Amino acid sequence: DKSIHDSEVSVLVLDRVAEEKTHVISGSSDFSIKILDSTSLEVKQVLKGHTGKVHSIAFSMAWNMLFSSATDGHIKIWSLKDGNVKHEVKAHGKTVRHLSFDEGSGKLVSTGEDLIIKLWKVGKSQFSLLQLSVFDEHQRAITEAWIHPATGEVISGDQKGSVKISTLGTPAIEEKFEGHSN
Repeated sequence: DKSIHDSEVSVLVLDRVAEEKTHVISGSSDFSIKILDSTSLEVKQVLKGHTGKVHSIAFSMAWNMLFSSATDGHIKIWSLKDGNVKHEVKAHGKTVRHLSFDEGSGKLVSTGEDLIIKLWKVGKSQFSLLQLSVFDEHQRAITEAWIHPATGEVISGDQKGSVKISTLGTPAIEEKFEGHSN
C-alpha cells in the first residue's frame, strides 16, 4: 500500500506495449499525473498543469506523447521526454470524459459531458491537434469512445446504454445492447 497522490486516483492506465519496461500512469483529483514504474511503483515523472480533476489519459510511448483531459474541459499534450505541456486546447464545454489515441492513424478521439465526440488529427512533430470532425448523436453523457484501427470509425457508448458507430460525413448507426442495466 503506497500513497502516490494527495487525493483520489481518478484514472489509471497501464503501458502494456513496452516489453522491457512497463509503466503505470495515474491521474488524480489533485490535478496531477504521475508516471510510475510498474514493479516498484516508484514515481518516475510528475506532470502538473490541469486546473481540474484529471479524468482521462491516453498515451503513445512510440510517439513520446501523453494526452490528458480534465473536468476543466481541456486536453493537454505532454512530451514524455521532458514532461512539459506542448499543446493545450479547450476541447469541450464541460468535463472531457474519455480520450483514446490510435497510433496507426495518428487520431485522437475525445468525449465530453456536453454530449459531443470530437475527432482530432495529432501532429507528431509539432505536438498539435487539428479538429477533424464533431459527432453529436448521443442523448446522454458519452462514457467511452474508441477509434476502430481497421476502419477508422468511431465507436462510442453513453449513459443511456446506447452504442453507436460513426463515420466521417455519415450519420451514426445505433444499437441498444441488452444486458447492461446500470
